[in-house]
Amino acid sequence: MSASPHDRIPLNGRWNLSGWLRHYWRLQTTMEIDSPTLPMIPTVPADVPGSVHGALREAGVIPDWNDALASYQSEWINNREWIYDREVTIPEEWAGREVWLACQGLDHSGLVYLDGALVGEFEGALVSHRFRLGEAAKPDRRQKLSVVFHQSPQLDAQMGYCCRTDHLKPRFNYTWDWMARVVNVGIWDDIALEATGGARLERALVSADLDADLCTGRLRVEAEAPGGASLRLTLTAPDGAEHWQSEAPLADGRLKTGFAVPGVLPWQVNGLGDQPLYTLAARLIDASGAVSDRREWTLGFRRLVWEPTDGAPEGAYPYLPVINGRRVFLRGANWVPLSPCYGDVGEADYRRLLQLYRDMNVNMLRIWGGGILEKEACYRIADEMGILLWQEFPFSSAALSNTPPDDDASIAAMRGLAEDWVERRGHHACHALWDGGNEITYGSHLDREMIPIDDRHPMIAMFKEVVERDDPGKLFLPSSPSGPCFFVKPENIGKGLHHDTHGGWGIVPSGAFYAATNADDSIMRSEVGVPALAHLETLRRYAAGRPILPLDPSCSYYRNHGGFFWRMDPTLQEFGLAMPAGEQELERLVGLSHFLQAEQYRTIVEAVRRRAFASSGVLLWMGHDDFSCVMNNSFIQLDLGLKPAYWALRRAFAPVALSLRHESITQAPGKAMDLRLFAHSDGEPAEVAIRARVRTLSGETMATHEAHLRLETVGSQQVLAISDPAPDAPEGVFAVEMELARQGAEPWRSVVLFTQQGGEHPLAPLAALPTTTLAAEERGGVVTVTNTGTVAAIGVHLRTQPIAPGTPVGYEVVFPGEQVQLPAPGEAWSAAALNAGQGPSTTAR
Repeated sequence: MSASPHDRIPLNGRWNLSGWLRHYWRLQTTMEIDSPTLPMIPTVPADVPGSVHGALREAGVIPDWNDALASYQSEWINNREWIYDREVTIPEEWAGREVWLACQGLDHSGLVYLDGALVGEFEGALVSHRFRLGEAAKPDRRQKLSVVFHQSPQLDAQMGYCCRTDHLKPRFNYTWDWMARVVNVGIWDDIALEATGGARLERALVSADLDADLCTGRLRVEAEAPGGASLRLTLTAPDGAEHWQSEAPLADGRLKTGFAVPGVLPWQVNGLGDQPLYTLAARLIDASGAVSDRREWTLGFRRLVWEPTDGAPEGAYPYLPVINGRRVFLRGANWVPLSPCYGDVGEADYRRLLQLYRDMNVNMLRIWGGGILEKEACYRIADEMGILLWQEFPFSSAALSNTPPDDDASIAAMRGLAEDWVERRGHHACHALWDGGNEITYGSHLDREMIPIDDRHPMIAMFKEVVERDDPGKLFLPSSPSGPCFFVKPENIGKGLHHDTHGGWGIVPSGAFYAATNADDSIMRSEVGVPALAHLETLRRYAAGRPILPLDPSCSYYRNHGGFFWRMDPTLQEFGLAMPAGEQELERLVGLSHFLQAEQYRTIVEAVRRRAFASSGVLLWMGHDDFSCVMNNSFIQLDLGLKPAYWALRRAFAPVALSLRHESITQAPGKAMDLRLFAHSDGEPAEVAIRARVRTLSGETMATHEAHLRLETVGSQQVLAISDPAPDAPEGVFAVEMELARQGAEPWRSVVLFTQQGGEHPLAPLAALPTTTLAAEERGGVVTVTNTGTVAAIGVHLRTQPIAPGTPVGYEVVFPGEQVQLPAPGEAWSAAALNAGQGPSTTAR
C-alpha cells in the first residue's frame, strides 16, 4: 500500500550516520570546555533503508559479521545511540496542506526532529510509524531531518521467556541456533514525506476475491476518514488499461462495502497458471471535490477456501487450501529474514531468492514468527511468482516459557501491531493465512509437555478477532504447530491426534527413519528439518583464515556458526567415519553430509505427498541461511549456494513426479524387496509412461517395470509394486532408477540408492564407493557430463569457485557410459561428484 507519487517524496537513499554515547548528543556544548560535543563514531554515509551495521561495515569500522568470530566485534553497536540525518525540502505547492513523515520500519525506539524541533517519538521495530510535522514543516526551505535511535532493549534470545515478550522487536537477532548475536538498528524500511488535505485516510482495508465462475471479481473496501468525503476507486488491468471505476461516500466518516468487478483474470499459484495483477487506486475526495489523500494496492483475484483434509478428525482446522476450485498440496519451506540486518535487504535480494524457490516448484513459504513482517517488495514479488505466504505474528517459543503474555498492556500493544500488519499485507494475492506465532504452547521445553496454544488464550483470541474482522475469509491458526500434539509420537499414530506438527530437526538414524516417516499421519507437516554442512568453498570463505576443524564445539568458528547446536556425531555414525583430521577428509564428509540431507529431505516430502489429500502439505525447516552457518537445516546458503537437497526437493516438488515407498534403505542381497512406486500430480490430466529399473552401480539392469496410464486426478496413486530379489552388489550399493515421460514436458528422473549393510553404520558403503571419472563439454549454454569410468557417479553437479549464487547446478546419478545435461553456470565451472572429485572444468563464455 502506498500513496501517489504526486503527494509523496521518498527519502530512501544516502543519509548521514553518527554514533553517540547515551544522551551525549543532547548537549550542544560541554560544561568543562565550552565546545561542541562530538560523536564517538564520526559521521559516515548510510543507505536508507539500511542498517547501522551495514553502514559501519561499508565504512571499514567493523568487519563482516559473517566472518569467523567477527560478530563479537559488533555486539557493542546496539548499546550506543545513533543519529540518521539529511536535508529535506518540502515543495512550495504543499503549503497549506498537512505534511507527514511516513516510516515503514524504525528499529527500535527514538525521536524525530525537524530543524531541531521534536516532531515525534517512536517505539516498535515491527510496526509502521507516521508523524505529523505541523508547524515545523517550512515549504520551499532546506531543513534538517534527524532520526535518533536509543539503545536497544535487552531481549531473550532462543532461550528465555515468551511470557515476558514486551517489545515489538525481533528476538532472532539476539542469537538462535542458526544465528549469532547481531542486533539490528536503523531505518530498515521505506521512509517518505507525504502531503494530504484536511481529510486523510486514517485506515484502509482492501481485499480481492473471485466468484465461483472464476471471472467475476469481488472487492471488499473499508476506509475511515473524517469529514464528508467520498472514495473514488479505479482498477487498472495488468495491461495498463482502466478496467473498472466506482465512487462511494464515507457516511459518518466510514466506508464498508463490496463491489462486483466483471471480467477479471484469475490469479494462480506457482505451477498451475499465470499470476495477472491489478492495481487499485483510491482517491479520497473532500467536500470541495479536491483529492485530499491517495492510496494504491496491487491485487490478484483468486478464490481461496480452506477445507478439511480427507478423513480429518473432528475439531481439526481446515488445513487444505482450495484455490480457484482446485485442491492444492502445499510444498515449500520456512522463511527467516534474509539478513540479521534486514534493512540492507533490497528488491533484488528478494527476487533472487524467491526465484530460486519458484524454480524449485515451491508454492508456499511460512514467514517465521521470530522474524519480521517482510517488506512490501517481498510480498509483491511473491504475488508475481505465485508463491503463497503464511505470515506469523511475532511470537516464538523461548524454551523456559513458550506461552505469550496475557496482561492487558501486552495484548493492547499486539492488537495495534496485528491491525497494522493486516492493513499493510492482507490485500496481497499471495497472502494465504495468519497464525499467532511459532511454537507457542502451554508448557515449556523444561517440562517437555508442549501442548500447542489455542484461542482460549487471550492473546490468541485477540489475534483471531482482528483477523476475522479485518481480513475475513483468511484462515487463522493459533500457532504452528496446532492441534492436540506438538510432535509426532508413535503411541499416538492412528488416533487422529497429529494435526499440524513440528519436528524433528536432526539426523534420524537410517535404521528407524524410513518406517517412522512412512507411519507419520500428520494432517500438516509445517516444520521438519535435516542438517548438513555448508559447501567446502563456503566454509573456507567465512572461516576467514581461522581453523575449520575439528567440527565440534572446541572449534570457535564452528561453535559460533551453529556448532553449539548441531553436532556431527549422528552423521559420522551413519557412515562409520571418524572426525576428519584434514581438509581432504573434510571434503568427503561435506559430500556425504549433503547426500544424507538430500536423502532424508526427499524421503520426508515424498512420504507426506503420498498421503495427499489426507495430508495438506509439508514445509521444511529451513529454506535459506541468513548467517554463514557451518552446519544448518537450510538447503540455500547465505551466499545463495545450493546444497544437493535443493535439487532433490526440486524433483520431489515437481507438479508431476514419482516416489518410491520403502521401509529401509538397507536391502539384503537375494531377499525379496517390498518397494511401491507412486505417481503424483498437481496439474491437468495427462498420459504418462513410467519406467523403474533396478540397476547395479556398473549400470547393469537387473529388473525393469513399466506402466502406461492416465493421471486423471490431482493427488497420489500407487502405480507399480517391485518385489524382485535385491541384487548382490559388489560395492554394497545398488539403485532404483525411476523415469516419467509425458507429452510436452521435460522427462522426469530420479534415482534412489540402497545399501546392503545393516547395523550401526548402514551408509558406510557410500563412504567407500569406488572412484570414477567424468568428461564434460559446454555447448550453447548446456554442459554435457559423461561418466567415463566403470561405476556410477553419485551426485554429478557443476560447481564454481567460489560458490556463485544458484550453484552448484544439479545433483544426478550417472551410470557408466551415460551422460546428463546441465545448464551452464554463468561463471567458470568444474564437473564433480561424490565419488569423482574435481572433474574437468571450463571458463565461462
